Amino acid sequence: MTVALVLSKDLTWELSKLKAQGFSSTVENSLEITMCEGDRLLLRFSGNITSEGALNTNMPEWIAFHSQRTNHLSVRLTEVDPFGNHSSSHYKGTAMFHKVSRGHLDWSCDGPGSVNVNLLGDPVCRLPLTLPKKAKRNNQMNVPQVKICEEDSSHSPCDSLLFWLSEQLSAEDLSLLVPSLRLRRSAAQLVKLRAGNSLSGQAFHLLLMWRRALPASPHQSNINHLANGLAKSGRPDLARELLLKQTAISEEQASGEA
Repeated sequence: MTVALVLSKDLTWELSKLKAQGFSSTVENSLEITMCEGDRLLLRFSGNITSEGALNTNMPEWIAFHSQRTNHLSVRLTEVDPFGNHSSSHYKGTAMFHKVSRGHLDWSCDGPGSVNVNLLGDPVCRLPLTLPKKAKRNNQMNVPQVKICEEDSSHSPCDSLLFWLSEQLSAEDLSLLVPSLRLRRSAAQLVKLRAGNSLSGQAFHLLLMWRRALPASPHQSNINHLANGLAKSGRPDLARELLLKQTAISEEQASGEA
């Protein structure tokens, strides 16, 4: 985000310059603000968007007004919480500009220091911000850890069985399975952020999320619940194979104990 502090008489010229630099569809001008030489605008953020500088140093950004030149402030925006704004495809926040008179600045040997934000008053300008969400890329394969099925597996499907199932599901299967298992859409969006572009990774994390939400019920009833969800989502073949695999696992465990 780039902020330009210009005289009102130079606004048209400055807007044309910014548009020539590629900001044609995103240039906005505020209402007129009365400022004197040396006054500053302090930039603060609210919501789920901030600047990388403010995030790393916890210090506000400044831009000073000088009548003889145009001053620019460029900041790189970033999200505060990567898992925030679950119901939106964008992160949302607000940039707020507070006017600070030159006489109210605390000066140190290196320049203006911090100002008590509680004394700033209302912002002279507010700018709504949005940032598109991007799936996190990972050059390495996203391979979930798999543990061997145990008899005391908290009465729920073990990781290896869920991992096998996640490898069988297509994107359409997964979208239909989510409501069948009574998972919220926000859960699917959260999984996309965590698992990235790996479809099997997304499926595995969703199945883990479903398993964690299971009540304390007999193991077989949980398997049947998952099988019913597969059948309702149009994959009765996977439902049958899931039950067969669970039967084989149970028989193997029983023979091992014998």
